[in-house]
Amino acid sequence: MSASLYMMAIMPPPELTKDIEQIRFGFADKYDCKAALKPPVHITLIPPHKTLPDSEEKIIPVMEHWAKSHAPFSVVLLNYSTFDRNGVVFINVLPNEDGRVFQKELRSEFLHVLPLPEVKRYTSFHPHITIGYRDIPKNVFKEAAEDYLSREFFAAFTVNTIYLWRHDGTRWQVLHSFPLGKTT
Repeated sequence: MSASLYMMAIMPPPELTKDIEQIRFGFADKYDCKAALKPPVHITLIPPHKTLPDSEEKIIPVMEHWAKSHAPFSVVLLNYSTFDRNGVVFINVLPNEDGRVFQKELRSEFLHVLPLPEVKRYTSFHPHITIGYRDIPKNVFKEAAEDYLSREFFAAFTVNTIYLWRHDGTRWQVLHSFPLGKTT
């Protein structure tokens, strides 16, 4: 049995996802950078990590239970920013104590079940939605960064569900969704 690639993420509502997809396609067309189009629009909670598929039966029930005990929370997207060192352009997620605590507790619970080195190293949480990365040439990054840093963007939504994804070798697929809050 070989290891598979997994991650946990927040996905914006469908209409907002469509709007952000258009932004990502515009970026890709303008700067001939397509890497950010591969994963779905998301905010990473637990970074990509390799583990054996039998880990699914360990993590899914724990995450289902954990998610039910946590309340939905708000996310505000405001303008654009960059990770200059890594050459990433993204939509900024405003810092939010509820989201920070949520991610910290999720990471702790996840590591309790699957103590994976890649997840242990993911200690700084800077939520964002990537619109360009990896294949942006260094000589183009400065222009792209200046272009998007001068633009405005605003959206807000409530996170009611988080998602576990598995990479199928070609693209990310939602493996399981975890609704937040107590169910009636």
